[in-house]
Amino acid sequence: MNGKIEVSFHGLIILLALYILFNYMPTLLPAYKWGIIAGMAAILVMDFYFFAAGKLSRLKYSRLALIYMFCLLLIVFMTFYLTKILVLTDAYGLERMLREYEAEGKLIFFLVCFLQPILLPLFLKP
Repeated sequence: MNGKIEVSFHGLIILLALYILFNYMPTLLPAYKWGIIAGMAAILVMDFYFFAAGKLSRLKYSRLALIYMFCLLLIVFMTFYLTKILVLTDAYGLERMLREYEAEGKLIFFLVCFLQPILLPLFLKP
């Protein structure tokens, strides 16, 4: 891939990660936010260094670091919202929530019943 295109693509992914970080996780601890921001900035600086030095073959290292950092952000994102869901269901009770939102409850029940025989053999395969 062309160096300019790859560096701009990395910048776009970093902007997407920062958008997710600030708009969808506003109550995340500032230390975690600054850690992710510092990691993304380090990757961007690495990209610009490799591009300016003409070492385009080394952009694969920053690509790999960016993929790992974005996956880490997605894991933090999923953990953040799973804990919010657990707190919500603990406070109101799952049965009460499903009764209040009956249409969504039926959809969730359908998806669980439909996906259970498909996903269980995949994850429990010896």
